[in-house]
Amino acid sequence: MEITEHAIHMLAEVERSVQDHYCDFTDLAHGFEHVQRVYHLAMQLAEQERADGFIVGIAALKHLEQAGLEVDKSISIAKLDDLLAQGSS
Repeated sequence: MEITEHAIHMLAEVERSVQDHYCDFTDLAHGFEHVQRVYHLAMQLAEQERADGFIVGIAALKHLEQAGLEVDKSISIAKLDDLLAQGSS
């Protein structure tokens, strides 16, 4: 499934937010390098399986939040919903 240009911009915004949060983390298991590895692998799998790359990308970028680890919540699910609504208008 092809990702729209708007979705690509939203993924980049979320990635920047996550990167900003993890800039001082030195734990390779739960720092930004880990998030990048998960994100890139998830996007490869999404392409192979023809899954929705936006949903897979957001899940990969925000997966530590779901694991209960401290993450940047400045890009909340509500904000993502608002961005999606703007993009579909």
